Amino acid sequence: MKQVICSLTFVLAILCGGLKAQTPSALFKEAQEKHKAKAYKDADKLYTRAIALAPDSFEFYLGRERNYIALNMAEECFKDINTAIHLQPKNSEGYFERGMFYYSIHNMDKAIIDLNQAMEYTTTDSMRVKTYVNLASCKIEKRDFKSAIDDCHKGLAIDSLNIGIMNNLAMSLDEAGQGAETLKYLKKVVKIDSTAEYAVMNIGFYLSKEGKYAESLPYFDKAVKMVPTDPYAYNNRGNSKMNIKDYDGAMDDINYSIKLNPGNSYAYRNRALVYKALGKKKKECEDLEKALQLNFTSQYGKEVDELVKTDCY
Repeated sequence: MKQVICSLTFVLAILCGGLKAQTPSALFKEAQEKHKAKAYKDADKLYTRAIALAPDSFEFYLGRERNYIALNMAEECFKDINTAIHLQPKNSEGYFERGMFYYSIHNMDKAIIDLNQAMEYTTTDSMRVKTYVNLASCKIEKRDFKSAIDDCHKGLAIDSLNIGIMNNLAMSLDEAGQGAETLKYLKKVVKIDSTAEYAVMNIGFYLSKEGKYAESLPYFDKAVKMVPTDPYAYNNRGNSKMNIKDYDGAMDDINYSIKLNPGNSYAYRNRALVYKALGKKKKECEDLEKALQLNFTSQYGKEVDELVKTDCY
């Protein structure tokens, strides 16, 4: 009997020795690596195992919520952010993440509240600058350009070379009727970072707003080459083509933009104007109505409402 017991003990020792126990931090690190490799489902399992072993880890919940974003699991993402905030109610990172969650679902009022809370609790300039960038983005969405400009200037006072702030400032100044400085800031962004496609596209957009449609096209062409899946680059290029009467080129670009992002109300506005130029009133009005359904008025003003009144009744 003793011999059998010893034999069993020996076998168990071998089996146990073959299992390498992973610490919560090791699991978390592996999860981060899987997330970077875009293996999001594998990352989710690892984050969940890490949390099971360390259920009070603020950092682990924020890691998993970022992975949930990649998996389009909004409810789970929001739950993890709130758990993290509950664990550390004075940690700015939790409020920042929740603010960005609200931004992603277009609830700018709540996003601004949380980003301001993040600003109150932060102790680092890097977080302050990051928060000013995104506060300005929220206020641009709300068309509160004066406040966005104020946030950008506060951010630039901390980091005078931050390209995110300069881009948002350029947009806000233009929309607020202070466009004299817009092009200067956008070109400064491109000088600092030649890969900043959004700034290249915004230069094109600014030129097109100034009526310089032919001059804007090389910038839109460059933006499309830099990021060939950016629906806004195609839409803006289509608008410029329309204004130089290249209706076929405009229609191709705008249709592709809508294919990439069917929720962009401005693309339907642009295509409606192409149809208007081509004398296709029925199609024009269908696109104007679609733009209104996608909340064009709250985003960009009453232009489409006025077009509907004059062209569709």
